[in-house]
Amino acid sequence: MAVKAGAKGVEFDVHLTRDGIPVVVHDEDLRRTTGIAGLVGKTRLSALPRQIPTLADTLRSVRGMPFINIEIKGRTPGIVQSVRKAVARAGLENRVVVSSFDRATVLQARKVWPSVRVAWNLSRFPLFWDRTARRMGLSGVHPDHSKVSAQRVARAHAAGLWVWAWTTDDPKEIRRLAAAGVDGIFSNDPVAAEKALGR
Repeated sequence: MAVKAGAKGVEFDVHLTRDGIPVVVHDEDLRRTTGIAGLVGKTRLSALPRQIPTLADTLRSVRGMPFINIEIKGRTPGIVQSVRKAVARAGLENRVVVSSFDRATVLQARKVWPSVRVAWNLSRFPLFWDRTARRMGLSGVHPDHSKVSAQRVARAHAAGLWVWAWTTDDPKEIRRLAAAGVDGIFSNDPVAAEKALGR
């Protein structure tokens, strides 16, 4: 749907199955999205509902996208390496951005995967967030849209960081974020978002 809508990029979340396969699903707990009890990390791929795709399958579906943001969930051992292998097999390293809320995961991605761009997801702006992100060697920060201000965007840019705000479909908020100078906006409706920006 994102490809057909002409979105400039796509973002999705990745968990690791019990047998070490990265799959694309938002929740670790399967109940809300599938109605089945259990955790992704405790379930083998063969036992997962078919509506949960592997990362490899998803990458094949979105390979035409200008950029692909893979959010790594949690701190599962081996997940960064598994994601890296899937991306390398797909030949999409130059299009992928890896992000996470988990600081240890961000640091690990930066350490073991020097060729990929890495961003830090933020539900709030901690003290010295810009210096910390720059010291970690990151490419950008992805903050909650409601916490974004023009001043914070300017601080990020001064530190050499992009700012991609998540997630809003509200036209007024989309225009506010654009006026604040963000470099990207995560939205569930790219067509409406482009319309809000007058494009």
